[in-house]
Formats: sequence, structure tokens, C-alpha cells
Amino acid sequence: MEETNVLICGNLKEGYLLKEKVKLCILDTEEEVAQKNAYFKNLKLYNSISQLPSSIKLAYIPKTSLIAANNSCLRQELLAAGISVFDELPKDLNQIKNCLQIANNRKVYYIPELPGLNDDFFIKCVNILHVEFNKNNILYIDGIFSNVSLYYVLKIIKEGLQTNQKIQVTNYYSHSVILTLLGYILSIPFCAQIYQVNITKEYNYTEFSDELKIFTRDGCITMDCINRKVSYNSKKLKESISIDDQEFKIKKCNKLNISKIINFDIDLIYYRSRIQEILNDFVFMEEFNKVLFCNKIEIECNEIQSLKSSHYITFKDKSNCRYLSDIDKEIIEIEENYSHIPDDYLLKYKKTIHDYILEELFDFFVENEVFVRKNVVYTDDFIINHSFKNRNTRIIKRWLMKLISGNFIKYENGNYWSVRDSQKDDIEQLFYELRKLWDWKLGSPYSMDYIRENIKKLKELFDGKIDCNTILFPESDIRYATALYKDNIIYRFLNEIIGIQVVNYVNEHFDKKCGKITILELGAGIGATTDNIIKKLKEYNLFQKVNYLYTDISKFFLDIGKEKYKDNSIVRYLKLNIDDLKELESLEDIDIIVAAGVLNNSKNLEEVMKELLKKIKLDGLMLITEPMDEPIEMLVSQVFMMEEPNDVRSDKNSTFLGVNDWLNIIKKYGSFEVSIFPKENHSLSVFGQKLFIIKNER
Repeated sequence: MEETNVLICGNLKEGYLLKEKVKLCILDTEEEVAQKNAYFKNLKLYNSISQLPSSIKLAYIPKTSLIAANNSCLRQELLAAGISVFDELPKDLNQIKNCLQIANNRKVYYIPELPGLNDDFFIKCVNILHVEFNKNNILYIDGIFSNVSLYYVLKIIKEGLQTNQKIQVTNYYSHSVILTLLGYILSIPFCAQIYQVNITKEYNYTEFSDELKIFTRDGCITMDCINRKVSYNSKKLKESISIDDQEFKIKKCNKLNISKIINFDIDLIYYRSRIQEILNDFVFMEEFNKVLFCNKIEIECNEIQSLKSSHYITFKDKSNCRYLSDIDKEIIEIEENYSHIPDDYLLKYKKTIHDYILEELFDFFVENEVFVRKNVVYTDDFIINHSFKNRNTRIIKRWLMKLISGNFIKYENGNYWSVRDSQKDDIEQLFYELRKLWDWKLGSPYSMDYIRENIKKLKELFDGKIDCNTILFPESDIRYATALYKDNIIYRFLNEIIGIQVVNYVNEHFDKKCGKITILELGAGIGATTDNIIKKLKEYNLFQKVNYLYTDISKFFLDIGKEKYKDNSIVRYLKLNIDDLKELESLEDIDIIVAAGVLNNSKNLEEVMKELLKKIKLDGLMLITEPMDEPIEMLVSQVFMMEEPNDVRSDKNSTFLGVNDWLNIIKKYGSFEVSIFPKENHSLSVFGQKLFIIKNER
């Protein structure tokens, strides 16, 4: 089968296991929550049907779809465009009939979701309800559930009571966030309390429970649809309910899944019978829907952890998986997952941030009486000694070099002059364009907030009146650090590869070792890399096969780690200064060393690397992430928190090394196999961040 685009209309929380490879994209609103959803899933976002490529054959509408909530005709518009629709939350009888008519005319499929197929919890609830109904034991039905669970719950009742007779709603009223409906199902009285998921607030479910309560002559049966548990208020009641082979059973059947729809491999007889069953269901609940669509109720939703969704629908259960597939295939999949942003978009971002920061730096010089007028010559001595009073000379020289390379100024024989006037009025527009390119397309908006905050306080930073850490961690808040080291596309990419490298190593080497695999993380900070490693170890059921040493020079960061991982017994904590070679020497040999964005803080990087490479066990692994050369955004931020190095960087007047510098240092201290990510031909290489995977083969 050729690779096919499947359109997700909103936030995909559940999926179907496909044998074929299916590429996903998203249709959603322009609201920030939709942008974040697409960003964290690495998927192309479209905002209107007119933008969609012709390769899309299927649209999938999840239960919590923001665009479907905002556009009541979305299903019909997609079908009219020749796109089949798989609908998790059909609204009402008239809409279903209308969609089926359009689908028939356009020779595509409209597939409303049918609850309960191959769902053991659903089948158990139906059987319990059927047993009690046959004993004439049900006194009353009560429940509280969300609008997205309504069809599911009413389907349990309909199947359990084996009726097509319409529900009778005798009264209803709205109070606060709850709509209460009273009436009868057959001759059984019911009270249903329904709340609506506010998907414009977040793509999450609510804090309420989805519970169906069956009051019988022997007690109460509670069916918890979120935790998928059935409970009884007495032991006697539980023992009185027995379901044997003679009792009513729901037949399991093959689900009409996305794979079959894409291949148009659909049994038309089953499809028609399925549609007829859904139409019967909506006749049964017709009065419910009439009341619901006449009453708008909203509720704020608390966050719950989002399910993993990647570039392809896989959704496989890895909890009992011991062996990974080939590591190269895993990495190729990660690379593909992070290849969805066009090269020209990334290059535009790089140029915009470069232009913006150079404009701010140029303006900083102007404010300090340098380059006030075009073509006026300023000597080295005037700039360093007169304008900046011999302070931060190394930083000033780096800024001047950047302005030269950006064609803002010229330099010859110790003289500088500007080739343009200040364009201060254009800075705000540049920053607006930068935010538009970045926010929830490349990363968290807090990254841009952090850069802007540093620039606003550039004079105070330069004069030493404020510490750069007070900007990075305002009142001990880690939102900026999280944005810089975790919630952006390049660090997400690098951390995913680190995670898969670690679990692959543990899986391959655990049986060969006498004890657990040892992992040392240097400068763990806020745990941005740790999070992904621990997540992957748990995902592949390898968590108890490692000992994890979380280290940092700062008690502040160690305390963050202790709080964050307090329920993880494998993690130990150690205050460690990487510049103290005696401390490094005292460490035992390690299987895996992780150093994410920390080694550039060392005073003598070569000496530190020499000691660390000696600590890697035979066949061990070292994983290093570092900025390459001199990322321009760091020249107005982290540059103020770095101590002056006394290694090769001092000669180069640079905080960071280039790729070849790193390779030379690694080669100098042993025979190691080195892989580098992202590869030069990968679009994310534009960010200038690299991961070095160093394998000890000595």
C-alpha cells in the first residue's frame, strides 16, 4: 500500500493498530491549544479544508475535537470534499442521516463510532445489567457522565435492557455546570447528570467521574467508565450476580477500523448493518439529544497526561516488551517524526532570530555611543576602554565579530565603522515575526520570553547589577529552563534519541553484566533529559535493571530532582563539580554517562573529557549534547553565566566548540566509535545543537 495521509480533526487520544504505514496530519483551529497539540505530535497543521492536499483519503474525528466543536458542519464538508470520515462522536440522528446521504453521493464512507465492540468492560457491564433486569431486580438507574461518554453509557443501558424503545425524558433542569435529566427507560426511573467537556480550555477530559449506578433490591452496582471497574456496595450483592455461559452475551466482532477504510476493504453487508444499528441507537436516545443540544453547559477541565502519538499510528503496548527492534530503525523513525517542518521555514526562522538579535546588539552599541552615525570610524581602544570602560572585553569582541559577519559593520586595521544607521523602529516588527515563526511551531513561547527578558535587561547584565540566573529562574520558577532545554523541537529530538539509546543499551547488555546497568548523569539540572530516559526505561519495562545517579553542582537542582523523582527508588543523588578532577577520579567506572548541555560550563573541557572517557566501561556509552560554535541567542543570555575557560576556547574567544573540535578531543583520548545527530542533511541541523554518541571500543 502507498503511504496515505490521514487527517486528524483535533487531538488524537486513541488510535488503531495498523499494519500499513499511515502518515498523519491535523486539521484544527488557529487557537494556541491546537497549535500546541500539533507541535508536540510533530504533525503538519492545516486550518481549513481548502488547504488540504489531495492525498488525504480519510478524516478521523476524535471525541474531543476543537474544530468539530466549532464547526457543526465539518463532517458534511469533509465528505463533500471526497474524504471518508471516521467519527468518534456522532451528534444526532439528523446529522448522521445527512452525512450518509452526502457520503453516498460522493462514493465515500461515513463511519460513526459504535461503542462496545471488543470492549471487555462494556460487555461485562451489559451482562450485569441484563442479569439484574431479567431478575426484575432493578429499582433505579442513576449516573453522572460527560457528553463524550453519553453514547457509550446509553449503549450499555440499551444493550443490557435489550430494548429499542425510546428513552422518555419527563423533566430536566440546568444547575451550574450540570444538566440533569429525569425520566424512564422502559418502566425503570432514571436520573442522568451530564456535563460537557470544555475542549476550548484544554484537550483533556474533566475532573468528574463517568459513573453509571444501578440500584437493585440487593444494593448498588457502580460502573466506573473512566477506571473501567465495576464495584458493589455489599459482598452479598456481588455474590448474587453470576454470569455463566447460558447468560446473554454480546458477540465480539472485527472492528471496522481505519486500515480497512483506507484500503476500502469493507464488508458492505456488515457496514449497512452497523449503520442501521447506530441509527436505532440514536432513535433510542433521541430525547436525550434534543435536550442536550438546546442547553449549552461548560466546565473547566484539569490536565491529564496525553497519550503518545507520533508521525505514524502505532499505539502498541510495550509494557511487556523486552526486546527492541533494530536501533537504527528506531532512530530512523525518530528522524522521520521530526522532519515535518520544511527546510525553508527553518531557514527563515534562523535568519529572523539572527537579524533580530543583531539589531538589538547594534542598538546596544549605539546607546553606548558607538556606531551612532554611519561611516564614522571607532577604534578598538575607543570601544573597549572609553565606551565600555574595559568591562566584558571578551563578550564585546564576540558581539563585534557577529556584527561584522552580519554586514552591520566593517573592520580594518583596528578600526570599526557602521555601514548602516540604527533601525530601532523595526525591532518590534522583527520580534513579532520571530514569535510567529516560533510559538508552538518550534517550541514553547517561554523561550522567546526568555530571550526578550535578557535583552530588556542587557545593560544590567553587562554592568553586573543582576545575575543572569535571576532571569533564567525568576523566583525559583523553572518555566524558562523547561522551555530552553525540553519544550523545543531540537531538544525533544535529541532527548528522544538519548532515551532510545539508553534503553537499547540496557536491553542488550543487562544479561551480560553481573549487576544492574549504571547510569551517571552530569549536570542533570531540572531533569529535562532525565525525564525522557526514565519514561523510556519504564515504557520498555527496564526500569528495575538500572541504577541512576543524578548529579549536579547545585543543591537547587538536586532538590528539584529529589522532588520530581521521589517515587523512583532507582535514582540516587550526588553533588558533583565536573571541574573538580579529584571528584571525577573518585567515581567508579560507569556503563552510561549522560552529559546534556553541561560540559561547556567546565573551565578546562579537555581535562574533564579525558577523565570522563576513562570512566566509561568497556562497551560503555557516553551521550553528550552541546551547542556548536556560537549560537547567536546565547550571546545575549548564557554568555553571562559562563566562566572564562582555560582551554582551546580561550584562544578562540568562544564558549562553545565546533564539531571537529569535539571529534579531535574524543580521538585524542582513546579509540571510540562516534555518531552525531542530527545529521548534517537533517533539517534540524539548522539549530546548531549536536548529540555525540560515544561508544567505548578500547
